[in-house]
Amino acid sequence: MYLMVIIKLLMPGFALAQALGYPLAWIVAGVLYLVCSAGYAGIFAKAGEQPAKAFVPVLNVWTACSISGGGMLLFAAYIVALAANCILPVVVSAMGAELGQTESLFMALTVFFYAYQCFRMAASFGKDMPSAAALLLLEPIIALVWGFGPAAYAGRATAANPHQPFNVENLLGKDSPFDEDMNLKQEYKDGLGRD
Repeated sequence: MYLMVIIKLLMPGFALAQALGYPLAWIVAGVLYLVCSAGYAGIFAKAGEQPAKAFVPVLNVWTACSISGGGMLLFAAYIVALAANCILPVVVSAMGAELGQTESLFMALTVFFYAYQCFRMAASFGKDMPSAAALLLLEPIIALVWGFGPAAYAGRATAANPHQPFNVENLLGKDSPFDEDMNLKQEYKDGLGRD
C-alpha cells in the first residue's frame, strides 16, 4: 500500500502531491521508500535473503511475496493491480475521458492483494491478525520493528487446507474455527462411510 502511495506522490495529478507541492512530495516519497526498504532489509536478512534486495523497486516486492509464501501468483496480481491503478488514470485523462468507478476498483484490488500479502508476512513471522493489520496500516514502522527487533522468521506461511487460503499453519493452530469445520466435515464423511 505504501508503494502505491509512493508512486502516486510522484505523479503530478495526485491530490496529496499537489497539496504538498511537488518538491516536498518527492522528498516524502523518498523518505517513505527508504524507511520501508530499511525495515524490509532486516526482514530479508532474517529470512536468509540478501538485504540489498529491499532497495531494488520490483525485486523487493517479489522477495517479500516469496519469503511470505505468496509466490508468483500473488506477486503478479499485486503488480498488475498496482500498475493499472497508477497508469490507467494518466492514460485515460490524457485521452480526455473519465474513469468513473474503474479507478476505485483497481485501488480496491491493489489494497486487497497487499492486505493478503501482509497477512501472509505476519503468518511467516508467527504473528496474528492484529499484527497483519498493523503491517498494512503502519508498514514503515512495523517493518523496522520486525526487521530489527526480536521477531523471528518462522518460514513461509503454507495453507493448512488448499481450499481455505487464509488458513495458514503458521497463524492458526489446531483449535482454529477453520480446522474445527474441517474436522466436522471429516466426522460426517466417516459416519456415512464416504471418502
